[in-house]
Amino acid sequence: MDENKILAMEQEIKNLNQAIVDLNRKLKESEAMKSNFISNVMNEIYNPFSSILSLAQNIIALEKDEMPEAISLAETIYDEATTLDFDLKNIFSAARIEGGLEVPQPKRISCTSIINEVVDTCQLQAVKKQVELIVNGQSEGATSTFVTDPDFLKQCLINVLHNAIKFSPVSSSVEIEFSISEDKLIIEVKDQGPGINSTDKERIFDRFKKLDVTINSINSGYGLGLSVAQALVDLLDGRIDSRENARQGTIVSIEIPQAKSNEDATNLDDDEFLHFDEEIF
Repeated sequence: MDENKILAMEQEIKNLNQAIVDLNRKLKESEAMKSNFISNVMNEIYNPFSSILSLAQNIIALEKDEMPEAISLAETIYDEATTLDFDLKNIFSAARIEGGLEVPQPKRISCTSIINEVVDTCQLQAVKKQVELIVNGQSEGATSTFVTDPDFLKQCLINVLHNAIKFSPVSSSVEIEFSISEDKLIIEVKDQGPGINSTDKERIFDRFKKLDVTINSINSGYGLGLSVAQALVDLLDGRIDSRENARQGTIVSIEIPQAKSNEDATNLDDDEFLHFDEEIF
């Protein structure tokens, strides 16, 4: 065997060894991220669940004449259960997306109605935070209809709006603007919060990372919301990103192309959209 062939084989072996080393490194990183993911998810489930049990025990221990205290504790239980259900919805969605089980089902929708439903769903959270929700978009009519998956769009917007309200200061506002241009639905959610620094901006859509490490079951969230929104937008062949608001806060921009295949798309009445059980949010 000539020397050139030997050198070529040696180089190929080196390349294969390096490929194996790189693969092992990536596998270890993946396992570490998944372990961190599972650990944080367990915390997000355990904290509100433990709080609910503790609050329920406090109610049981009350005397019959302590109804005001019972009502106050029951309201806190409701808040904790709402938070838990919201987080579980995103955890299950992330699992289904990861398993390739989510497939878009495009239908002709009313963008105005979908966005109003999302606002209604998040209204209680906004009222408690004293945040005003403002919707600016096209008037109802033919120009505000669009072909896409209403399930995906609604869940995506709920997560983005929920996140905007969560980080908004008290007595501020969140604006939701939408338009349809050249067969694209463009939605922007603008808050007046603290904004996102350049380091975190690269990580907010990563469901294996958590930017806020503070454990507080009422105010914290695992951070799956934006990553689920990202994954749903990807399934719709769209894009989502964030940027600084010139005035203050953050703007999350969503752009979704109209579904290419809409042979089965049908016109929907306002009450025929996919409905999440609003109580769980």
